[in-house]
Amino acid sequence: MPDTPPAPNARRARGVRRFRATAAQVRPVVSRDFFAWHDVFGASLEEHGIELTEHHALQVWQWIDERPARLEALVAEAEGAINGFVLFHEAVQPKSGDTVFVVDDLYVVRSARRNGVAGELIGAVDALANERGASGLRVEAGDDEEIAEVLQDRQVAPRRAVVHTLVTSTNGA
Repeated sequence: MPDTPPAPNARRARGVRRFRATAAQVRPVVSRDFFAWHDVFGASLEEHGIELTEHHALQVWQWIDERPARLEALVAEAEGAINGFVLFHEAVQPKSGDTVFVVDDLYVVRSARRNGVAGELIGAVDALANERGASGLRVEAGDDEEIAEVLQDRQVAPRRAVVHTLVTSTNGA
């Protein structure tokens, strides 16, 4: 009996999968990417109603560029243009003694969506997490349908979490 490939998940079996194959190359961000990254990062914030200031952009870039980096970045590049990025960091898990990779931001430009770019970016972070011995990957998808589909295709079980953000005083009062 010939070897048979594993059964596809139900979404693919029903022909519902809407992603096309991507020709994007995923790679670490480099210094020469600043202006292209700046434009794409600004577009991602704009979709959330946030205006990117130069101070904000330079602060995030500094986190990416410092060694060791506080924040890591991968970009998806196709035909010489950056069409997506993922920002992530490694976090310790004291209760388990493990580390996880936390995806802080994932964005794909509108013209490149539904081409598998988000899946390529998540896959690259997942590969790095495995390479560095992290126990998992944490992604907050919110209401982003494409990211939710990428995670579902990877058979990720969503977990509900309550997140509280405490605002610190910047004036010392």
